[in-house]
Amino acid sequence: MRNILVLSMAVLALLIAGCIQLPEEEEEDELELDTGYSGTLTISYRRDFPSVSAKVEMNVDIAKNGEVTVGAGSSSSYEGDETKEIDGGRIRNTDMGSLTAGSGSAVTILRGSDLFVAISIKVHVKGEQETFAWDEEHMTWYSMAKIPYDVEDPIQPPVEFRVGDVALSPGIVSHTAPQAFGSVTYSWSLLLMASG
Repeated sequence: MRNILVLSMAVLALLIAGCIQLPEEEEEDELELDTGYSGTLTISYRRDFPSVSAKVEMNVDIAKNGEVTVGAGSSSSYEGDETKEIDGGRIRNTDMGSLTAGSGSAVTILRGSDLFVAISIKVHVKGEQETFAWDEEHMTWYSMAKIPYDVEDPIQPPVEFRVGDVALSPGIVSHTAPQAFGSVTYSWSLLLMASG
């Protein structure tokens, strides 16, 4: 026991004197890709009745060291008015609003030999839909419902894409939600090309 105590004191003295160096923590290897990538991220909103759509596009660049740059966000407006026959009656839907995608950020993730890019952008869809029925007797439309909507991040960020899957062919992450007399689809699409 005394020998262990003496040895421990000697090691402690050497450490304090700086004669023995503890192993340093290993630094993570920096990512080094064979090529960089440049491309376009498209965030879109589409409703099928009435038929309306809006999209916002931004540049995405991945440097050889894995750093990602996402271009500035923007806003796009939409407006639609459509009529169709449903169960022997005439229905009219209108929809108007805006899709806004804020400025974003992204990181690359290496999982085994697969490179992914995870993109975070705040998306906001705000508008109003109104449904009308046709009054045959009075030959006029009357409003059945006017519904404002305000949807934040219909697809929760970050959204991940496998770089190998979106090089030369767009990768799409989408979500479709049922609506009265139709559906609405939100989507993110990324297309990259090697940039040398």
